[in-house]
Amino acid sequence: DDSVYCERETANTEQIELALKNAYQARLNWKNTSIDNRAKLCRKAITYLVDNAEVIGEEITRQMGRPIRYSASEITGGFQERADYMIDIASIALADIRIPDKQCFTRYIRREPLGTIFVLAPWNYPFLTAVNAIIPALVRLEEGLLFRLL
Repeated sequence: DDSVYCERETANTEQIELALKNAYQARLNWKNTSIDNRAKLCRKAITYLVDNAEVIGEEITRQMGRPIRYSASEITGGFQERADYMIDIASIALADIRIPDKQCFTRYIRREPLGTIFVLAPWNYPFLTAVNAIIPALVRLEEGLLFRLL
């Protein structure tokens, strides 16, 4: 309807640098958080989003024009289902992978985080697609493999 829903100023260089610095610092603290605690915090965020799906759905509709009757179900349907599944499999997916031992060595593969991520969600399903990167990053499903010899 051509109405203005929201306007934001573009971040300046200093604001961007501060955001990156804060993200880096948060990562240092987060890496010492257990998978169980990460899962609890992620589930708390999912519950909040699901409980507020109607309001979020209205925001989605205003941003991209989807009929309002479909917008909340992006949160209560696919988003919630995907997030719960990725959290449910985290402890199994993140378990060390044992490699046959060699003389004097215990060998295994351990997944370790590589760093901070930045997600640009597409406009058409912003929550449903962003969850595919955000939840795995928070519970450390998407990361490189680091081989260690002990």
